[in-house]
Amino acid sequence: MSQEQLVLLDGSTFFTTDRRGDTDGADDGLYFADTRHLSTWRLSVDGAKVHLLSADTPQYYSARIHATLASVRVGFNPTLSVRRDRIVAAGIHEDLVVDNFSDDEQELILDLALGADFADVFEVKDQQIAPRQVSTAIDENSITLRYTNGAFTRATTVRFTQPGTLHNGTVWPHDTAIIAEGLRRYGHHDQAATLAVNLIEAAAAFGYRLPEVFAGFVREGDRPVEYPTPSRPQAWSAGSTLLVLRTLFGLDVDGGTLRATGHRVAAIGPIRLDNIAVRGQRHTAQV
Repeated sequence: MSQEQLVLLDGSTFFTTDRRGDTDGADDGLYFADTRHLSTWRLSVDGAKVHLLSADTPQYYSARIHATLASVRVGFNPTLSVRRDRIVAAGIHEDLVVDNFSDDEQELILDLALGADFADVFEVKDQQIAPRQVSTAIDENSITLRYTNGAFTRATTVRFTQPGTLHNGTVWPHDTAIIAEGLRRYGHHDQAATLAVNLIEAAAAFGYRLPEVFAGFVREGDRPVEYPTPSRPQAWSAGSTLLVLRTLFGLDVDGGTLRATGHRVAAIGPIRLDNIAVRGQRHTAQV
């Protein structure tokens, strides 16, 4: 494996590119279950490749790439930056962020070239890739590349969405837990339970080590989309699980007496909470 490659992986999914984040080598691409689902993934700005500033992988499944325009000159601070935040998890999620540090408005043309040859990993290794007829379907927000040979079908769908930033389009577990408990206290039990259960499911997907924040996009497979470089685990998020349990069980202390007014949630079945401490006594609650 070349030192110039950027390699991210998650189970049987892995993505290899150069350090700019582009497929450049003959074996680069996005692979899943021994099939290359993306053989071309290249970004250009104003018709040229970006100039790499730095690339790091805070986790084995995530990368952050900092770059600027190819026209940058030595001795001059660039006024534009291009950042690519990438996560491989049940597919790939990539945020493209362009920042303008000057006082002047600037216009840029960003192009993303993509393609799939659906080659077997051994074909790629031997560089003997058989030609395949790949169809392309384009709609307003996505592109689907598909290869079919009899009953054998492989497809790659690339969806384009509005960006998710730290305070716009992300899910904060501790905020979500507070909102769920507020809904319960105002009598909106079904809505409160939905939020609580979704947060528990997210915790399971993160190995019960909830991050500070995760992306608020539609789930990919059985897990939420991760946000690049959050704190994980994180104290606020860890505390949110206790409040979520209180919400689900409907726990309140009234005059020294524990009340549990929760309702069973079909999505997770019956659950029981033991050793609830109230004024020196231990209690059990079940919904």
